[in-house]
Amino acid sequence: MYFSYSIIGKLQLREEQSRIDQALKNSQSKNIWANPENKLLQDRPDNPDKFNIIDSSIKGYKIISDTKVNQSTVQIGDIIAIANNNTQEIGIICRISQLTGHKLELGIKLLALESELSYISLPNHDSIYAWAIFLPGIKALDSADSLLFNDSKFQPSEFVNLHRANIEPVACRLNKLLHLSSAATHIELFNSKVMQ
Repeated sequence: MYFSYSIIGKLQLREEQSRIDQALKNSQSKNIWANPENKLLQDRPDNPDKFNIIDSSIKGYKIISDTKVNQSTVQIGDIIAIANNNTQEIGIICRISQLTGHKLELGIKLLALESELSYISLPNHDSIYAWAIFLPGIKALDSADSLLFNDSKFQPSEFVNLHRANIEPVACRLNKLLHLSSAATHIELFNSKVMQ
């Protein structure tokens, strides 16, 4: 069984952040979600890699990747998106084993079964913001909602407004740091009303 996945690296996130920041500054509309010309993610080149799933569970995947076919380099701590039907499952590479000269076995821990583009801002200061990926918690694992972002303006225990498409902004707290890498910060959200 073959699926596609994308590696979210620090360079890609910074380039994407720059393009998103510039598009937001150029936008005249206060409601960025209603702007039909806002095709920020659709414009980026996307060459997903192919891989073979060996084992899967609610907690993650064990996959085999062929480095002859896939041009992406991977390392422990990389955050990946796995296309599954119409959703993007988000995971982190926790283990890499070299099987043969060109085959890698990757252990992927799932962070969320779906994801959504969003942004966070300081309360009463919407001009101070960061684009993020909202990750709904996995109820079967009793995990909380969380955010992935690459911005040093926001730290754990800070109060922020979470802005999601077609939903009123929600005040929440950046609760606990879950993962930290050069590519992204993964922080648990504290607010029981986020998934309204």
